[in-house]
Amino acid sequence: MVADLVAEGRISSPEWESAFASVPRHVFVPYFFDLDSAGRWIPVTVETTDEASWLGQVYTDRTCVTQLDGGTTPLDVQGAVEGLATSSSTEPGLMADMLEALELDDGMAVVEIGTGTGYNAALLSERLGEANVTSIEVDPKVSAEASEQLRKAGLAPRLVVGDGAVLGGPRVDRLIATCSFPTIPDAWLSMVKPGGIIITTVFTKPFGMAIVKVSVGERRGEGEFIVPGASFMETRTPPSGPVRFPDLEQIEEATERATEWNPADLFRFPVGFLAGWVLGDASFYPEFEGGWPVIIDHASDSWAAFTDGEHGHRVREGGKRRIWQAVEQILTEWQRSSVDDLSGFRYEVVSGHDGYDALGSPAIGVKWQRFRNG
Repeated sequence: MVADLVAEGRISSPEWESAFASVPRHVFVPYFFDLDSAGRWIPVTVETTDEASWLGQVYTDRTCVTQLDGGTTPLDVQGAVEGLATSSSTEPGLMADMLEALELDDGMAVVEIGTGTGYNAALLSERLGEANVTSIEVDPKVSAEASEQLRKAGLAPRLVVGDGAVLGGPRVDRLIATCSFPTIPDAWLSMVKPGGIIITTVFTKPFGMAIVKVSVGERRGEGEFIVPGASFMETRTPPSGPVRFPDLEQIEEATERATEWNPADLFRFPVGFLAGWVLGDASFYPEFEGGWPVIIDHASDSWAAFTDGEHGHRVREGGKRRIWQAVEQILTEWQRSSVDDLSGFRYEVVSGHDGYDALGSPAIGVKWQRFRNG
């Protein structure tokens, strides 16, 4: 596995080659779920398959899902089950991409958000020494299991159970998150020393994710997208409350117009990521009552409903703001840039009461801001 990652250029430094070669992944993935052709999860353990097959899958560049629905592991079920993946061991190639991007030097202190199986914390501990590694996990059961696997590997970084968006303690040189956040929390910008680096996945609901590398200053950070479209588990947050749906009468009475953008395009990267940037905490319902695909923006109680007309796609909008008009603007500007992904785009974050996130493209001279506090 390590030889393949080196040959592919995913591992480029001797320090990380040594760390990946030294840390046994199978210790941290003693069991996992595999998907069958019907989209159901099949438990895979040493007991349910032969050891050679199990090891062959563990030492492949693949993500191994280890938990469903916030608690179910492969040891809890027999046969195929349905569920939502909530914890995993990320594919080693993507882990290597992110770890190399941290630009670590000996003696640096690092915080990891999302302990998961403990494999990434083990790699960091092998590279830096366990005394320089702190890993935070929101799920007590997952953290306890990771602690046991780390013990088996002979490693003992500092493990903390808690909310990774709220940090305290001494400032560190680097921070890496192996779960995704809608924005970089203010606490991270206070935790990382000026000149330090943050690597995390930023997601925009409901459609897109991308990994950013941010250089930290005082109360601010700026950087670039290094792995567009990469997917990590979303940070666990409580539901925002009941959703208010438009009724069919509202939709029928709203003014209809043509739109060049198909709502199905939102599932294509980076179209969905850019649309989510201006949609905020929105939800997409592909088959709303009456057959209308509908996007609902909870914050402004606004919506956009779509249909196909004789000459293309049609949209009707209602509520306090015209949310699809904002989506059309950002997508049109992106289309003008003639860029296939987010290369060339910059990400900026400023903390505090007047804080904001910004997405910009110097190539087209456009920057979109969204304020973090109202």
